[in-house]
Amino acid sequence: MLYNALVQSWQEIPQIAREWHSGSATRKAFLMLIKLAFENFKSWRDTGEIRLAPITALFGSNSSGKSSLLQMLLLLKQTAKSPDRAQVLNLGDDRSLVALGTFQEALFQHNLEAPIEVSMTWTLPTPLEIADPAQESGTLFKDSTIGFSTAIH
Repeated sequence: MLYNALVQSWQEIPQIAREWHSGSATRKAFLMLIKLAFENFKSWRDTGEIRLAPITALFGSNSSGKSSLLQMLLLLKQTAKSPDRAQVLNLGDDRSLVALGTFQEALFQHNLEAPIEVSMTWTLPTPLEIADPAQESGTLFKDSTIGFSTAIH
């Protein structure tokens, strides 16, 4: 199962799920990943858009790519937490969350011509509002979700 909430312990998951589905949860109380998609990573040529919820179960036959979904999330986490800002992806070592070997080993069919592409969408605790500097009271953008996408060659 994919654990998708900023909570203190596993015991909080059932309560968060009940509150989320009943509508009583402060859904904006935490940042939450709600969509993920990637291409050319391990067994996945293209995942398509994967919708995520506070609790997401992954089902599939052996070697169908379930672990690769989790490895992508762990790869992104350990890259974000890496102190080495010159490193595009922290593929890990024996002390990491995940160790994926070389960049070529992490690529779908080990094809160096195809980049790893990643896109994610999060809900925000409060709406993000960007003011229009050309207008005193204007707003360029306001939304409670934010997305990111990249291609890594």
